[in-house]
Amino acid sequence: MPELTAGLRLTVTVPSESEPGGVRTLTSSLEGFGDNKQLMITAPAQGNEEVFLPVNQKVRLQCLLASAVIDFDAVVLEKIEKGSLSYLLLKRTGAIRRAKRRQNLACMKDGWLEYSDPEDGTSQRLKIVVSDIGGGGASVRGPAAFPSGASVIIHMPFGEKDDIHSYVCEVKRCFEVEDSVADLKYNVSVQFRFKNIREKEELISRILRMERERRSI
Repeated sequence: MPELTAGLRLTVTVPSESEPGGVRTLTSSLEGFGDNKQLMITAPAQGNEEVFLPVNQKVRLQCLLASAVIDFDAVVLEKIEKGSLSYLLLKRTGAIRRAKRRQNLACMKDGWLEYSDPEDGTSQRLKIVVSDIGGGGASVRGPAAFPSGASVIIHMPFGEKDDIHSYVCEVKRCFEVEDSVADLKYNVSVQFRFKNIREKEELISRILRMERERRSI
């Protein structure tokens, strides 16, 4: 498939009884394709730690493109060492699935927002609803307005256990919604300010998992 090119970031999921949802989510990147549905990826990792996957391990690969989410099943054929780097040779075992990607995923998750006024030092901790989320930002409904450029922290739940994850954000837009209830009268659009690429990749993995769960219902 021409959209899949070397260097693409991949989410690798493998079955795991100890993880929420029954799968373990790892990150990797596509190195290239070979004959007979073979492909090579960098050794999958969780954070900065490489994760060993044995030969014949079944995996699912997924990646975010500009307009679509692409995923397919594969099996591990071989681990390859090249100097200090490790790779996996895989064989695709099913069709490549392509689902149109939403700009943001509608989610309606309860959470809360923290804001500290830089002028007087006062702090607010407000209940919000995260109405949609993407790899770059989110939209939330809340009871207060914030100036463009303000720094806020969004706390929201993910997964079956609703584990709370927190993200530093910059307010891009804020406006009052006329038809909303009193305690959710403002719509606030925020852009994530990630500490590092790992934090961004972990968020994208969580969003991809939400999309998979949504499609399986």
